[in-house]
Amino acid sequence: MRYLAVVLFLCATSVCLAQETYHNNEFGFTIDIPSQWYATTENDWSDKIKAVLKKHYGNDPPLLILNPLGTETLKIPSIMVTGIQLKKTTTSEAIAGLKKNGRDMMISCAGYIAKYDVLGKKLDQYRKIDTFYDYDSARKLAIAKILYQHKNEVNTYFTAAKAKFIGLQRVVDFDAYWKGDDPEEFQVVFNEVIDSFEFDKDARPKGILGRVPQEIKEVSGLSKEQKFRRILKWGSILLTISIILGFVKMIFSR
Repeated sequence: MRYLAVVLFLCATSVCLAQETYHNNEFGFTIDIPSQWYATTENDWSDKIKAVLKKHYGNDPPLLILNPLGTETLKIPSIMVTGIQLKKTTTSEAIAGLKKNGRDMMISCAGYIAKYDVLGKKLDQYRKIDTFYDYDSARKLAIAKILYQHKNEVNTYFTAAKAKFIGLQRVVDFDAYWKGDDPEEFQVVFNEVIDSFEFDKDARPKGILGRVPQEIKEVSGLSKEQKFRRILKWGSILLTISIILGFVKMIFSR
């Protein structure tokens, strides 16, 4: 009987561990589900929730919604995960755009979450007290957060956060919002989810800024004459560099 109890305990533990990780095949990524939180997907949502999501996301609903245990799906606090395939732009172009305009774009998105997705006119009851932005070039990750404080209830805060990962011809976004008296509480959970994010091997950008696949594709589509001209172009550049290095070497050897 004791051995049966042990087996049942191990099985239950295995189930719990399995529920802590979410993998998406379509966009090729994995995240960890925070302790004391649960995840739902489209098959779990009521018609009412689907209608709300359609209003905000159109025909591309979130892939996943995270909420604390005991909190209804989509209620405060929530973390929503969405994904899009890049069709009209390349991975390198998306990364370059994020590096150039990421701060303004991401902070604007966080503000949009607060004003239009959650609080609406109630946002007038809050004042913005902190804004955060960071870009991690190694992970191709941009993240923005805005912290609001209630004008009358000084111990009440609201946080809106946005994170964006760029993979190989795909983007995965995290939209999050929280309300309470301890902003650090949500900060820890949100960071835990973001830190756990990982693209599958075939979904990661290849080479510097993800340019290698595009360049290979471009070269393979060139005619013989175009390839010859490209070889001449790079050959002349290398020749110029070698001549300059020769002059430098000659000057310093005197």
